[in-house]
Order: sequence, then structure tokens, then C-alpha cells
Amino acid sequence: MDPAFVKPRTRSLLQHLSVLKDPRQPCKVMYPLPEVLLLVVCATMAGCDDYDEIAAWGEARLAFLRRFRPYHWGCRARTGCASS
Repeated sequence: MDPAFVKPRTRSLLQHLSVLKDPRQPCKVMYPLPEVLLLVVCATMAGCDDYDEIAAWGEARLAFLRRFRPYHWGCRARTGCASS
């Protein structure tokens, strides 16, 4: 998304998420940490309480999430963030 069109608060949240260090081995990472964290933050704010609800929320609102991050693999409830 073009940074000029992102609201300051949203940009700030995305900047904070993108600077967090990912302790996972890069060759084993399929889902970037900022995408996972953005999904969890948004779904939790929407009232999701557990993994299945968060994954289902992400699958249902993938177009919204892609306004901020690519989500190349999409989000699927069966495996969390996965190809759709």
C-alpha cells in the first residue's frame, strides 16, 4: 500500500510491527511476523478469543488485511495463515 494513503495511526502500528525481530529460522518462515501480528491484533480487537476464531476472521477479511500487507499465502482457518 502506498504510504501516502495510510493513516498516521495505522502507519505507526505497521511500523512497530515491522521492526520486531523474528526469532524463527528464515528458511522455515512461510508467514511473515508482521502479517501474523497484524492479523492477531485486528481479530482480537474484533472480539476473537482463540486461534480458530482469529484464523476464521482473517480468512473472511483477507481483502481488508491485504490493504496493509501482502498476505501472499492468505489465511485459512484449518492451518492459521495459509494459502487460500
